[in-house]
Amino acid sequence: MATPPNYRQLAERNLDQATAQLGTLPNGRVPSGEVLACSAKAQAVATIAVAQALIEIADAIQAQTPTDTNDRLEALAAALDERDQAYRERAHLIAWLAALHPAVIAPAPDVDDPGWQILYLTAGGSQMSWHIASTDAELFADVEHVDPDDPRAQWDGHTTGQKYERIRQHVEALNDNTVVLVLGEHGEPICTCTNDQRCPACPPNTA
Repeated sequence: MATPPNYRQLAERNLDQATAQLGTLPNGRVPSGEVLACSAKAQAVATIAVAQALIEIADAIQAQTPTDTNDRLEALAAALDERDQAYRERAHLIAWLAALHPAVIAPAPDVDDPGWQILYLTAGGSQMSWHIASTDAELFADVEHVDPDDPRAQWDGHTTGQKYERIRQHVEALNDNTVVLVLGEHGEPICTCTNDQRCPACPPNTA
């Protein structure tokens, strides 16, 4: 049994027919109706050829798309999972810092998605802040929750670069001095000062 022609072969055949049809147009003085009829037939054959070519292109795309799409979706899912794991680890570290320093958490007024919060933390006399996703909120259940207009939840204008420079300076200060950890009556940290730099929360007997 002969193999049926594919769409490309049919398209080429129909284009040849359209060309031949145009080539048979009579010369000289002929009725306009005859010319229009031949032209219309050639145009119809050419349109069929284009449609068949487009069908072949669509079939080729459909045959390749599922694999390509699945590969891309899997790569995207893996990238998103890796990102979420990094954010989760970040949230754990920030929660640890919040347990060691004075901190409050308030709803984030600059994020439209519900549930986002901003953690405001003070260390070494400087403010540091982080946005906290709703998926990480349970890690900060023990941090004092305040309203956005609370004085302790007012951003001082620091940039991300300035925030991490403050952390670096605080780490250097901790490495250079003896740390005094002051705990409250329930064991919660009140401050982590040094013997050289004290804050008002430090009681006199910790010097």
